[in-house]
Amino acid sequence: MQAPYLPVPHTLLRSGTAFASVHEKMIYLILESFSGQDGQAFPSYQTIADAVPCSKSTVKSCIQTLIASGRIEKVERFTKHGGQTSNAYRVLPRVDTPSPASHETTAPETSAGSEEEVLKKTSLKKELVQQYKSNIGKASP
Repeated sequence: MQAPYLPVPHTLLRSGTAFASVHEKMIYLILESFSGQDGQAFPSYQTIADAVPCSKSTVKSCIQTLIASGRIEKVERFTKHGGQTSNAYRVLPRVDTPSPASHETTAPETSAGSEEEVLKKTSLKKELVQQYKSNIGKASP
């Protein structure tokens, strides 16, 4: 069962520059509200459009922008016979709210895995530090 609420940091709500538009911000929050414990959400474009409210074309456009900005990932889903079914979207961890782990100064661990993953973690860490520095001294109620 999902929680009856979605905790949203004040910095995310109040930032006028974190998202390209109000629709994009709302669609991000709607996807996050639909996501399960695995972080995946798969509401239809129409379900999202009804919740925002906006058109399905606005939903499609905003989802593409959210993917490009690294806020969500598209997860292609397939039937057991190999046919494609609806896509799922994985809401990535927010970079708007600094966490204590972002204060580490050690280099990221490199595994035999992909170098791309290390680069992605490094860029997220830099963005977290930048947002933390820009929010120092701002009090929240």
